[in-house]
Amino acid sequence: MTFEEALDLPYNTPILLRDSKFGLVIRWWYPDELGVQVPGEQDIRTIKVEAIAIIGDGALIEQAA
Repeated sequence: MTFEEALDLPYNTPILLRDSKFGLVIRWWYPDELGVQVPGEQDIRTIKVEAIAIIGDGALIEQAA
């Protein structure tokens, strides 16, 4: 995914993370990162947009680095 594609994501888009947890996209950090909130975690995770793939119907998955 590119940062431009990430900017088109709706707030709170769900994403499956590498550690099998689900999170919600809540921040866009220019030029190449997203902030993801995982329920139950206090800190926001930072994920590079190139590690994210769209797998269909708006579903997102974090790919292995």
